[in-house]
Amino acid sequence: MTKNEQVRDDASPTEELNKTTDLYALYMDFVSMATRIARVIISEAHTPPDKKTIKSIDVGGVAGGEKFLVENVFFKLITADVLGLYGGEEGAMKAASHELNGLREYFHCQIPGLRTPLMVMIDYRGYRCLACSCLPLGKNTLSYGSPDGGKTVAKDPDIAALMIEAAKKLNLKPHIVGRTALVQQELVAPCDIEVHKGKDGLTYVLDTARVFPPQAISPTYRAVYIPVELHHPFGYFSVSKNNWKAEIAAKLGGGAVGASRADWDVMCSPKDATEINHRASQLIGRAVKGPAVYFRIRKGQHLYEMLRPELVRSNPVPLSSDAYS
Repeated sequence: MTKNEQVRDDASPTEELNKTTDLYALYMDFVSMATRIARVIISEAHTPPDKKTIKSIDVGGVAGGEKFLVENVFFKLITADVLGLYGGEEGAMKAASHELNGLREYFHCQIPGLRTPLMVMIDYRGYRCLACSCLPLGKNTLSYGSPDGGKTVAKDPDIAALMIEAAKKLNLKPHIVGRTALVQQELVAPCDIEVHKGKDGLTYVLDTARVFPPQAISPTYRAVYIPVELHHPFGYFSVSKNNWKAEIAAKLGGGAVGASRADWDVMCSPKDATEINHRASQLIGRAVKGPAVYFRIRKGQHLYEMLRPELVRSNPVPLSSDAYS
């Protein structure tokens, strides 16, 4: 029985109750088993590969984290943002949670013929892991969406009709996707969604992290002014993304030098300062002199700062999943 197998319209209350009870028991067994395995995977996150009891597999792509296949369940351990798509691990973990949220919303649409896999998100020891039941898919089962960022786009007419029906419930706008005119198609979902017609003849929706449109991208960074004097409080202000260097130099009263912990964490202080700023030094992990300004350059906000499903559904006009992409 698949996760969103439909109860017949003419099913009796007893039949409906029995099927729902069986489905709930199946899901709870899946959660229990996936949680047990995910804890082992997370506990071995820093173990040398040759000494791990559960070894990772290579299925292509690095954006989703490290992958594992155990007991016919596919696991993704959300690790460092290797490609720099999300501006750090925090953004990558948020994107992973949106994948589960998007899948849940398609399930609640209850479109006959459109199915979702079992999926659970496990947070343990500061790590996040997604577990998904394996599906009978292959290289040629993709029937809607793009597996390569718009280089190729699939659109099966029958599956497109199911997706349109779901989009009406989710209030998603049809839009053109594809990198070139030769492959462009009109979809009612994000370009990188994948809807497969499985080897069992059933239709499954996957890769739902970007189903809902992103929030408007802010033109500013949130910054904090850190004075040298320990008894003086921090000061919070905003700097523009296009002119932050000049604005911070003015805030510090002259020329400033930057010391980045990573390309999205920036600490600036006056070039000629001599007094150690202990709070700023502790924050950045190196000696910082004089008053300082700290802020984070946020990348890939359109990949993890999404609108809530309730807001999208209540909007007076449909919204595009691929806004800001």
